[in-house]
Amino acid sequence: FNSEDMQFIALGGRALKIALLMLPLSGFQVVSWAYFQAVGKPKQAMILTTTKQILFVIPLVIILPRFFGLDGVWIAMPVADFLEACLAAVLLFVEVRRLRELKSSLRTELNEGGL
Repeated sequence: FNSEDMQFIALGGRALKIALLMLPLSGFQVVSWAYFQAVGKPKQAMILTTTKQILFVIPLVIILPRFFGLDGVWIAMPVADFLEACLAAVLLFVEVRRLRELKSSLRTELNEGGL
């Protein structure tokens, strides 16, 4: 590392700013993975933990530099974070809907049973 090279420092600063744009979404992603792991849904947890790197980052690192040059490499990370957060939101939405339906059917069963 060379702390004397101002061009290198400027490039690194720009790369960090771009790559960490979606850092606030990381907490949501980690909680989503942990939720599915905790409730015994390893398939959903595995999908969320692997999709970012395999399905999103690798293709984006190949595609985006063609349009944005070196910035495309840095842009791949926040775009992948955003896509993974969207996927987590969809999986959680489906799970919440499933739980509501389960709750409703349990109430119906309890009411029909005379409890």
